[in-house]
Amino acid sequence: MAAPAGLTISTEYHRGSLTDCSASAVKLLKAANAPNARTYWQPNPDISLAENQRELTEILPYLSNVHLYNWKRGIFGFRFGRGAESWNRFFFHTGHFEEKTTMSL
Repeated sequence: MAAPAGLTISTEYHRGSLTDCSASAVKLLKAANAPNARTYWQPNPDISLAENQRELTEILPYLSNVHLYNWKRGIFGFRFGRGAESWNRFFFHTGHFEEKTTMSL
């Protein structure tokens, strides 16, 4: 229904959801077998920077939106600038994002 209308359907990507890691997100998107099925991504504060980079790399072909924020396990509300180093590493690690990838704060 969505594809003929030119719409993309994107899943959330966060802890406690069906798509809480790259393996489950990719599994669902492959099962959907639809070119307009995509996913959002946000870093998981419970895993390391390297693990987040690996997760991002694995879902990159399906990426439609990146949720930009800065927080750590159990702590919310850091100023975004305090996470700039991590975000730079995410962006440079992947090499690029598709033109259609959006960022949300």
